[in-house]
Amino acid sequence: SARTAYFPRGLSAATGEDVPIGLSLRARMVIASVGRDDIDPAKLTILQEGAAAGTLAEAMAGYVQSLARRAEDLPAVLAVRLLELRKEGTGDHRRSPDNYASQMLGIEQFLAFAEEEGAISSEEMANRRAQAAAALISSAAEQDSGQINEKPAERFRHLIEAALAGGR
Repeated sequence: SARTAYFPRGLSAATGEDVPIGLSLRARMVIASVGRDDIDPAKLTILQEGAAAGTLAEAMAGYVQSLARRAEDLPAVLAVRLLELRKEGTGDHRRSPDNYASQMLGIEQFLAFAEEEGAISSEEMANRRAQAAAALISSAAEQDSGQINEKPAERFRHLIEAALAGGR
């Protein structure tokens, strides 16, 4: 059975060229591979200018304030929604649906805030939610394919194949 879930109180982001080894360890993380062509320099420049002008900090402050206004009911609402979203998540490891649900929950909350503030329309909110869900499911599938070699039985099979191929 899965171990007790500990809920994060923050978000860690790390960069590196190597992905940690170990099925259980990798299942607890969301690995985002970013290639040279994955970032649009023009959009990045706009975001960097917004960060320098304080616009992004202002938006985040507004988001945190909107969450704070709902603080009394928020934990119960989020717990129910997290369970619903977990059913949408897929993955080879038992923790994969939790990873999807946690990310999607945050995306939904922020999109709802953006709609309430008039930054996006309800149609755009629905479109962005659908895009995010598709991207997260695709990312989970990509991560699953990378994790297959971390399964102990698969690692053992590969090691036996290598030993036999090497005449040992």
